Amino acid sequence: MKKKEIRKALEGGTPFSSLYSLLPSGQKEKFKQFAAAFGFTERQVRERLRKETR
Repeated sequence: MKKKEIRKALEGGTPFSSLYSLLPSGQKEKFKQFAAAFGFTERQVRERLRKETR
């Protein structure tokens, strides 16, 4: 990921889904494990992504 892509994702209207889409497919599973360490379930992550894309 490039710094410019990250900055654009953060400044956009849907930062969570924009940043998630920048992750390579292999890293998305690791992100879900990381989120679980903070108490977020995979379902909560999917729900957050779904709500942001509306």
